[in-house]
Amino acid sequence: TFTGLKLQGTLGKFNGEPLSDITGALELPFHNMVLTSTEFGALFVWSDGRIKIKVMRGTPSADADCHNCAIGSLAYVDGESMILTVGEDGWIKKWSVEHISKALTSKSSGVIHLNPISESLIADANIRALCVLGDQLLLQDIGEGSILSMQHGITLRVLSAHNGPVTGVVSSLNTSHLYTCGEDGGVHCYNYLSRSLEFRRQFIAGATALVNVPLILDKTGKHLVVGFADGVIRVLMRDDSTWRLVLATKPLRCRITSFVWTSTGKRLAVVGEDGTVFIFDSSSFELSKSFEIIGFVRFEALPADITWTTDCEFTARINAEMRRVKFTVDNSISEKVSYEIINALIEVVPEVVPDVDYKDKSLEYQSLSGRVRVARRGSTLTVSSCSDGFNAVRDVRIAHTLSSMIVTHDDCYLILTFKSGSFEMYALGDENTWNRDVKAEAACSDSLQLHEVADITTA
Repeated sequence: TFTGLKLQGTLGKFNGEPLSDITGALELPFHNMVLTSTEFGALFVWSDGRIKIKVMRGTPSADADCHNCAIGSLAYVDGESMILTVGEDGWIKKWSVEHISKALTSKSSGVIHLNPISESLIADANIRALCVLGDQLLLQDIGEGSILSMQHGITLRVLSAHNGPVTGVVSSLNTSHLYTCGEDGGVHCYNYLSRSLEFRRQFIAGATALVNVPLILDKTGKHLVVGFADGVIRVLMRDDSTWRLVLATKPLRCRITSFVWTSTGKRLAVVGEDGTVFIFDSSSFELSKSFEIIGFVRFEALPADITWTTDCEFTARINAEMRRVKFTVDNSISEKVSYEIINALIEVVPEVVPDVDYKDKSLEYQSLSGRVRVARRGSTLTVSSCSDGFNAVRDVRIAHTLSSMIVTHDDCYLILTFKSGSFEMYALGDENTWNRDVKAEAACSDSLQLHEVADITTA
């Protein structure tokens, strides 16, 4: 559609056919015609800016759309003698250009009926796009968030990523593992030294937040708490090749936004987007692998900057006001009708609040050791490193919408996650490393490739 005065073009006429987004188009080698895809599975042949022919599958007495749902992409193969179509129904179909030409010669408008020369199905796939590389096909499966390779009838998954925004990322507290979760419901386990995705587990609801179980409760460092969009939290344990479910409970009815542990590991606060903070007693987790309910506190807005001061007191920022919450543990929880903490004392903390917009304030992060600090200002991240008398400050320029940032437990890597579903890894290293050009690595695949997507330069 052309609406601006500076744009010149022809408005396509659908001639009574249902309006449709068009994701694939090919110029046919005859009659000055163009073949396009549709979101309902048919193919359109266009001429002079109008639909001339609708391509259907089968016969006039028993016809059907070429695909059962949206056609994602079209491409020439076999020396442009065949046209390949892929669809969100998982089918890959090959059509003869010669058959299309003969059918168009015999009919100037209306519907023509063709059958594919060959077709194959990738079960449970949702194919959006394809790329032809000689006799190899690369397919984008948006259902699994994967890139598939098809060659000589063999299909392999070569890349795998979140199908949507990455909502959480944490580094293992004692190994070279990196954990991510996404709105697609996937929880991934990477090894950032080998640059590989070791395994993942898929859930129905979107995964929205995750946090490590503290080493004081889990000396193996293998347990992870994951929150979901339906209010469920799951404790997963990292095995050699999979996530094993240890615990599942549903403290909230809304999306979980974050988790906050006390320094002792005895309390876990689960924050919901409706302003509810649900508190668990986690002191017995090491032995029982379970959480005991303490109760919840409800605020009028989503709390931010939650900080535990003791096991029964925390502060939270509500809009631009800091609140202090004190509570006592009621052991008669089994007799309660509601888990709301009635005896909670909520008071305003008398502090001077800086005159800033907290929605737009700079993001700041400090590594577990305190030796690496990262501050975001606009599209620039300032990374400060201080250890053994060495001090360095570098800037990282980012071109995408940032979701979160962390530093691995060994202070060797900076991890950035983005709302696009990808994340990037930057090597920090020692003084000698800081003086070299450092490249970013796309960390969203089974076999990670090195890409220069940003530079770390002297501030």
